[in-house]
Amino acid sequence: MALNELGYTGQWLGTVQALFTLPTGSAAFGSQGLGVTLNGMVSYALSEHVGLTLQLGITSQTDPELAGGGRFTAFVSNFVAAWQPTERLQFFGEIYGQSSTGPGKGAGYNADGGIQFLITPSWEVDLEGGVRLVGDLGGFSHYFGVGTGFRF
Repeated sequence: MALNELGYTGQWLGTVQALFTLPTGSAAFGSQGLGVTLNGMVSYALSEHVGLTLQLGITSQTDPELAGGGRFTAFVSNFVAAWQPTERLQFFGEIYGQSSTGPGKGAGYNADGGIQFLITPSWEVDLEGGVRLVGDLGGFSHYFGVGTGFRF
């Protein structure tokens, strides 16, 4: 992954991102060919505690071999709203999707929301839930998840 900051002000931040998916994995879960995604992102701080982020991009990926291994191209989008009432607590909601979810398949869009908590300045835990809005992105209709992240 490569992320490059284009510019910023006190309220705005613009970046571009390039992602490469190597042809690895198994026949059931993997990529049969090189995948490439290019994204542009802009973030805006409504206030010291509320932020909005919009991501727009294009991707070219392949399905796993057992799913046919076909290549597809899609426009991708993601809109996130976040509220951080304290230094250690953040709530978020997002709508994300793409114009095609696989070779010959239509669009798929999902929504999710959750909470993130900083245990230390370098360790966060999160809880989230999501729902399918349109199409079949990710192969689920509802989900709940827990996670953690570390900064090295």
